Amino acid sequence: MQMTVYHFFLNHSEGITFPYMVDHEAEVLKLYKRYAQNADIATLINRVNSIVKNEDATLSVLISKINTKIKNTIGSEMAKAYLILRTRDEPHKIIFNRDLLTIKEPKFTRKL
Repeated sequence: MQMTVYHFFLNHSEGITFPYMVDHEAEVLKLYKRYAQNADIATLINRVNSIVKNEDATLSVLISKINTKIKNTIGSEMAKAYLILRTRDEPHKIIFNRDLLTIKEPKFTRKL
């Protein structure tokens, strides 16, 4: 789920506010299918719904865990460009320059 959320925010350099996540349900599902190789359809749909609807603060918790992993891996100062952050009156986003990024397909393929 964390890779799905991070990849989603990489796809949206302009950022997204939580209430508008439901407008991106199909994209989140497509990304989650890409990373969740062992999940059945019901699990996929339930987890995607919990992300896009932010049920029980799922999205907030996932972003917090993602940001913590990044900080612990590369340090707080370097991590600033890679974190999913929200500033006053701005949506959640990653400020990383996407021109420097290539996302490769996972080694497994999932057919549903």
